[in-house]
Amino acid sequence: MKILIRNKNISGIAIFCVIMSLGSFVKISAQTIIVSSPNGGENWEANSIQTISWTGAESITNVKIEYSLSQGITWHEIISSVDASLEQYSWKVPNIQISDVLIRISDASNSSISDVSDKAFSVFKSEINKSQGMQKNTIATSGTTIKIMPLGDSITEGVADPLEAGYRSKLFDLLYSAGYNFDFVGNQSSGTSSTSNPNFDPDHEGRPGWFAGPPSPDIYGNHNIADSLYKFLNSNPPDIILLHIGTNDISETASSYIKTATQVADQVNSLLNIIYNFTSDPNHNIVIFVAQVIDNIDNRGIEGSPYPQSIHQKTLDFNNYLETIVLPSRPTNQKIIKIDMYDALGLHYLVNNPNFYDRVHPSIQGYNVMADTWFTAIQNYYQPVLSGPNNNAVNQAIDITLSWNPPPAAFTMSAAYDLQIASDSSFLNIVFENSNIPGTSFQPTGFKFGTKYYWRVRIPGFGWSTVWNFTTKTMLVSTKIFLQGPYAGNSTMNTTLNSKGLIPASPPYNTSPWNYGGTENVNEIPPGVVDWVLVKLKANDTTVTKTRAAFLKSDGNIVDLDGTNPVSFNDILPGNYYIAVSHRNHLSVLSSVPAILINNLLTYDFSYDSSRFCGGGFGAKDLETGSVSVWGMIASDGNSDGLINTEDLNLAWRPENGFDKYLKGDYNLDGYVNAVDKNLFWRSNNGSNSQAQ
Repeated sequence: MKILIRNKNISGIAIFCVIMSLGSFVKISAQTIIVSSPNGGENWEANSIQTISWTGAESITNVKIEYSLSQGITWHEIISSVDASLEQYSWKVPNIQISDVLIRISDASNSSISDVSDKAFSVFKSEINKSQGMQKNTIATSGTTIKIMPLGDSITEGVADPLEAGYRSKLFDLLYSAGYNFDFVGNQSSGTSSTSNPNFDPDHEGRPGWFAGPPSPDIYGNHNIADSLYKFLNSNPPDIILLHIGTNDISETASSYIKTATQVADQVNSLLNIIYNFTSDPNHNIVIFVAQVIDNIDNRGIEGSPYPQSIHQKTLDFNNYLETIVLPSRPTNQKIIKIDMYDALGLHYLVNNPNFYDRVHPSIQGYNVMADTWFTAIQNYYQPVLSGPNNNAVNQAIDITLSWNPPPAAFTMSAAYDLQIASDSSFLNIVFENSNIPGTSFQPTGFKFGTKYYWRVRIPGFGWSTVWNFTTKTMLVSTKIFLQGPYAGNSTMNTTLNSKGLIPASPPYNTSPWNYGGTENVNEIPPGVVDWVLVKLKANDTTVTKTRAAFLKSDGNIVDLDGTNPVSFNDILPGNYYIAVSHRNHLSVLSSVPAILINNLLTYDFSYDSSRFCGGGFGAKDLETGSVSVWGMIASDGNSDGLINTEDLNLAWRPENGFDKYLKGDYNLDGYVNAVDKNLFWRSNNGSNSQAQ
């Protein structure tokens, strides 16, 4: 005789079989899985990587791993199949906060062989509280000031500009507005801001009549940049030099000595040597923006046309030598950026060119063009380029990573980055900022669902990048509830109000006692709609965070205005929320526990048990009489005060009795107020009150 015995652990999983025969017994192992970790009591951080482990699966090929947030009622797949012999799996914990999570591991080919954590474990979030939103790590403004030296001749000083600032006026405003922390430096001081900016810095090294190098102009005094440059640099060591020099050297009327274009280019090369040798810094961190000079059509007061063609040609030759011979020959560790100022002011220089004032110096318009050109070059060198997500991106996850490409300057300096995020494109309302980010990407925390954000990046002290924006995906709320009045049995409700065309295009909740103030409106009521309801999300059981009007369908699902999708909520922080539902003549209800956020979806079903309601059976009603319960909201709260009493009879039902309209006294929502509403609903529910706070 043989007897087969199967022993089970507390979870009902087979541990072993025993076959007994006369005079002997044999122990035979059965297929088993035992969850080792987590197995109860652990406290894991959201978004962290944790190890799920198991034992006892020697005879199983692959296992399936799931987790539950509902005490085992519903399971969510982590991975459908993983090698059982590994006995562990690395899991990124969901971005939720909850105290009762379970893990289930089963045979991937036979789900009846499984094990569940003996006890629940917790997941906590280290991010910001829902009432706080995004945290700010204020960007320091006390960092190193960038010293910029405008260096050149009378064009740098601003001759012919009534404000005596030339390009420096607008350039200052551009840099200032872009967020640069800078200081114009030099031993000269002249000019005012074209925008009356009280912060305008007039310092510069613009020397009217000066040459690039010797021999110096004997008409305007014996001066050149080369003989004084070391002194300039030593007095005001710059980080950036804006060099526009050579127009006087090219001119044939400023001196009795005529220089060739090659000689002028060589003298500019000598200036670059002086700058290169000025610093002992092996990185040679002075950045030089070297301009191909504007055209020189000066005939020094000698009227007549055309202007000397030789001056024009010499300008072209000088700029060409500068670009093709001088700059390519510079040491590779000297930071030089070529600026085509010649083309910026126009290819053809005529006497009536609006960018010129006296055939030598730019007009105000011309100086502004120069300022724009300098600024663009500086931005291109120092400004990070945003890369992801794409500008105007929508439906972005709230754990989004922002990324950018480093500017050219980042490859020759120790670059970190400042990041700002705002709710407006002008950055008047900054919701997040962080400084000295070491890499070219960052994942902020605290984003809201359904919100548009603007962001920008910079190297500290330099200008901000172009502003981009993105919009996060909405929070979706999927809720199921039934109304007692229109309930027709078998988990369905009648849609008589809809078929009669009585449901209004806008929700009826913008008056007392709801005072909703929403703007929802539809052209036509979708099919299958029973009526409008209000859905409220609460951070706790008393504090309302967000409210939306939505449609209740005949199957109990609350949907958005399209009649199909879950209700969307915008401008709301992620988290678990209590859900409250209100109807114009049924008692309001509140979930007994918070709905759990998974990705961007909150799901809650009131209908299958009284425990789903705050107050249990006191705040809801079983709408079925059979063995299967369907719980719903209690009808006949005609004045919507949360209490069913004689006021609902006298103030709602009696004045409307006999009318065929969209009325509060129509407790069964059939479009007609009559004795049925009073006798079947008000009488049986008189004395009931809402348990929702």
